[in-house]
Amino acid sequence: SWKVRRSAIRLLTAIVNAFARDPSKLWTVEYAWKKNSKQCTTVAGALVKRFKERDENCRVGSIECFTNLLSNTIDAASTGNIVLRSPDSMDVTSSASSQTVIDLRAKFVPIIVKGCVTQLSAKKAGNRTKSAALALLSTLSRAPGGIGDKEQIRTLFEHIKSILSGDTSSHSHTGNKSLKLDCLHFINVIITSPNHVPQDVMSCVMEQLLTELCNTLQDNWYKITSETLMVLSEIPILLAKTNATKQEKDVVADCLYHAIEPRLAVHDADQEVKEASLESAGSLLSILNDSLDPQKIEKLLSLILLRLKNETTRAASIKTLAEIVKDGVDISIIIDDVVSELAALLRQNRRSIKQASLQCLEKIITSSALGQHQNIVGSILKDLSYVIVDSD
Repeated sequence: SWKVRRSAIRLLTAIVNAFARDPSKLWTVEYAWKKNSKQCTTVAGALVKRFKERDENCRVGSIECFTNLLSNTIDAASTGNIVLRSPDSMDVTSSASSQTVIDLRAKFVPIIVKGCVTQLSAKKAGNRTKSAALALLSTLSRAPGGIGDKEQIRTLFEHIKSILSGDTSSHSHTGNKSLKLDCLHFINVIITSPNHVPQDVMSCVMEQLLTELCNTLQDNWYKITSETLMVLSEIPILLAKTNATKQEKDVVADCLYHAIEPRLAVHDADQEVKEASLESAGSLLSILNDSLDPQKIEKLLSLILLRLKNETTRAASIKTLAEIVKDGVDISIIIDDVVSELAALLRQNRRSIKQASLQCLEKIITSSALGQHQNIVGSILKDLSYVIVDSD
């Protein structure tokens, strides 16, 4: 009965929580799989086998229980209670001989990924199951070796692409949007995870997801838009870690520009979207400015200046400007207006804005951005004199 299985899963969840500090026994000690049977398996193995549950409640419960176990195991490994064997160091050192060693990469990762791929591709699997599978994969990316090699990343990205494109079997509009949001969060986790080879991840992103991510920005739900922009802001950082060719950088820069610029120019967008668009524009300018035409750079800088003059986006704009100036981007086109705005902000009562403005001015003065605009130093010093008062 599915009710019995659901109760068993709840009991296993309680056991997983009880062994949170040292879950090694749940990975190593084997128990009889069936009554009067010689076949044995561990608690972790039993949970993975139940990913194919017919009842969705039981299936989601099994995946969530295993996700909890995996998260506890990764946390225990970080504190030194157990050892997770990494793919690049297969030998156990003498210092870890007294600790339990779990070969997660060789014994479990292929099975986990295969089980999650099955759920993501199954037509009968509901959105709850797919969201649980994505949460498990996000947790797995924290472990040494992550979700596997390039082929496994490519296989997962294929199914993510189909979900982002709207090719889902669910009839629930809200459910589809929530699932898309989970997909975007998973992509962000994979891109920013240090446990994958950057070249492999970037190759899969360019082949399968870059165009689809840019198209996803057309979604009218602000949460999807802001999360997509956050993912796009990480792509230049990932590209910088690879040995990308000039042509590849130009392709990525052009695609990102045409996706980000319209969102940065929208005035009536949600606050999250405005801040995310500023962050993604800053990342694009800081890392891929050499791959952008002067007209595109000027357009992005003028929009950032426009956001600096707006009270609701002022703090995010100052942060973006400080970042691109620190990375050596030439802002001579807008530097006079930027310094004028920042100097005016020094007279505001909000301490956070004043401090951010001072830090941004410091980066402008100490960088090459000042260039031929040495004449504005005097005006900066004059405005700074209003800040240095005895009552501060």
